[in-house]
Amino acid sequence: MFVIAAIQLTGMVTIDLMEHDATQYATISMQMLQDKSWLVIHWLGVSYLDKPPLLFWMAATSFKLFGINHFTYRLPSFLIMLLGVYSTWKLTKRLYTHETANLAALILFSTQGIFLMAHDVRTDSMLLGWVAFSCWQIYLYLEQKQKLNFILGFLGIGFAMLTKGPIGFMIPVLAFGPQLLIQRRWSDIFRWEWLLGIVIIFIVLAPMLYGLWIQHGEEGIHFYFWKQSFGRLTGENVWRDDTGPLFFTHSFLWSFLPWTLPALYGMAHHAIEIFRKPKTTISSHFWAIIFVFIAISNAYFKLPHYFFVVYPFISMLTAAGIMRINGNKLKYGIVAQAFTVILIGIGIILLMYVDFTFRTLLSIIVIIAIISTALYFLKMAGWPLKSKWVSFSLLAILSANVLLNIQFYPILLGYQAGSAIGTEVKRIGLPTEKMCFFRQHRPSFDFYSQSLVPNYFEMQQIDSAMNKQSKLFVFTNQSGLDTLRLTNYIIDSLHVYPEYKATKLTLGYLFPEKRPQLLNKVYYFRLHK
Repeated sequence: MFVIAAIQLTGMVTIDLMEHDATQYATISMQMLQDKSWLVIHWLGVSYLDKPPLLFWMAATSFKLFGINHFTYRLPSFLIMLLGVYSTWKLTKRLYTHETANLAALILFSTQGIFLMAHDVRTDSMLLGWVAFSCWQIYLYLEQKQKLNFILGFLGIGFAMLTKGPIGFMIPVLAFGPQLLIQRRWSDIFRWEWLLGIVIIFIVLAPMLYGLWIQHGEEGIHFYFWKQSFGRLTGENVWRDDTGPLFFTHSFLWSFLPWTLPALYGMAHHAIEIFRKPKTTISSHFWAIIFVFIAISNAYFKLPHYFFVVYPFISMLTAAGIMRINGNKLKYGIVAQAFTVILIGIGIILLMYVDFTFRTLLSIIVIIAIISTALYFLKMAGWPLKSKWVSFSLLAILSANVLLNIQFYPILLGYQAGSAIGTEVKRIGLPTEKMCFFRQHRPSFDFYSQSLVPNYFEMQQIDSAMNKQSKLFVFTNQSGLDTLRLTNYIIDSLHVYPEYKATKLTLGYLFPEKRPQLLNKVYYFRLHK
């Protein structure tokens, strides 16, 4: 676990934030700290109405304590995600065995989706942590009826809702509701205490609701409770894409690596157990997976990380499934898992082809050290076959992420023009009050320059700015450059930056000879009369 955390922390320190969501949220948090406006939220001077504020509050607090940089932005989300891993371990230990709990926590912490969430920080890493924590505490309350578990469980739900909206409430309901109904636990279903839980949730939400009301009125409240989440199912939300109903099926296949095949086995086995013994089989984590998958698969807008919130529950079923496998099934399982590891190895080789530089050599050295250490321990007597299965799966994903952190992401994000220009502006101390975007905004520039630069769309805005000062540093695209070249202004100190959107990665990028055809250009220059 410490090795996994070390690799994730390395990525958090060395890798720039990815455009667009992570850099936007980091910029909002930075602006919140600078303006000391904790309830009324703005982004670039415009009233903001999208995500709830807990991520912004915690990131802004982290900036206040430790300074403004991408590590301090990621730190609170990473800590809450660790809470989710710990909660998964504790809940699995209650439902199964100590050994199964250890394996479930290891599986969750080492899935590729979790590695991705550690550095591409949006709201979902916090959501995962709070949901796992609340489900653990609610389960303890249902079994032991302790007041502390009840309070902590609903505080966790409140914080989950303060992170990403009503889904933080719906997942515990979808998890425990069907199981209580199937087991006919009417006394647990119709407990008056649930009303008290709703009160606790509203106490947690009260600061946010007050801020929404004074900033947006009824529209803000309606947006939070309905349009932002459920509106994606009904079509009321403006966000749409052309993904099909199988989107989360294929995104799960890569994001749960290296444990995808054991996960499919574990979930299938558990489904059979529920069908055979519905009243005695613990099914809360299974129902959470199924209902969330159905709901988000029918949404009008989908991104892979929407499904990550139920990965704690999938990890539990995966660990339980692995612990059940013995005899010939274990041999077949190892053969199938070897196929997965081979695919990961092919992926590593392909990623090395991106740019064979000193970074690659360093990656190879680190990977060889990891594998050599593992082989030494694997040769030790007394290691059961199942432990070796888990070990070589873990080694494959650790090696892949060492390469991603040391080589792949730094090279890929070298084509993120906003952070490159913003870092340079901050380094040499250029006056940001004389800068602007023109038809090409990048929040990464705002964050890495640690300043909020105006975004202009019309020439009248450029003219107005030039009337107030003798020169203007402009960040723009080809269209903006062509427009300014038709004016009487002088353009000099022109810098051209190649750009590639990291979150829209395609296979062609991996081949250096094809990459130049995929790059866009952005321009940074001085404009004067």
